[in-house]
Amino acid sequence: MRKYLAAARAAAFCLSIGCLLSPASFGQVRVEPVQRPATPETLAPATPFDSAAARQAVDRGTSTIRGIACAYHDNIQFVAANKQVYLLPVTPYLDEWLQLRKKSGGHPVAALEKGAFEIRVETSTDEKGHFQFPNMKPGRYYLMALMAFNQAKSRDVYAGAGYNSFGGTTTYYDREDYAVGRNDMLEQLVEIKRDGQTVSTALRNSGFWNKGGLLGKLLPCVWSG
Repeated sequence: MRKYLAAARAAAFCLSIGCLLSPASFGQVRVEPVQRPATPETLAPATPFDSAAARQAVDRGTSTIRGIACAYHDNIQFVAANKQVYLLPVTPYLDEWLQLRKKSGGHPVAALEKGAFEIRVETSTDEKGHFQFPNMKPGRYYLMALMAFNQAKSRDVYAGAGYNSFGGTTTYYDREDYAVGRNDMLEQLVEIKRDGQTVSTALRNSGFWNKGGLLGKLLPCVWSG
């Protein structure tokens, strides 16, 4: 659009001065079509969402889900302290949504119906990343949390070189501290098989896309306390 406006202004300016230059002095002007960003593609489950079944799935029971949430970056564990944890019942609709996400890898995006997220149970992690969902019924559940933080890092930065007393040169480096912004989705599928059962689990960012490095793939979050 800017190129079209620029061409229009140039033509108007030419007319205002009477185009005193000869036609031979003008070169060819090529105007490219405007490239508009494509709208992201979205996927949606074909299975209709059953709100009544979802509400029934999160009715009070006698079982407990307990766990810890963390993220792995550079094979280092970062505990998700004081974060919201969301629990959604795995209905046929949500199960299909999870499969779409897994197959697409996020491209295109698998859209979750608003009503499916509204029927949920929430809790918070403590300072060590621990959380608990009491009074749950047998069934399958999808747990997720969002964890945004800055990872502190450092690196050697070239600072120059100079001659040393041995007739050679010495290269000097300064130690520079910096931070890398992280924005992780921590998730896990959990199943309660019987009434009164306590299920232990771990939420981490090495689920569908294996972002956590080798340690995150092999180990769950380390339970502390």
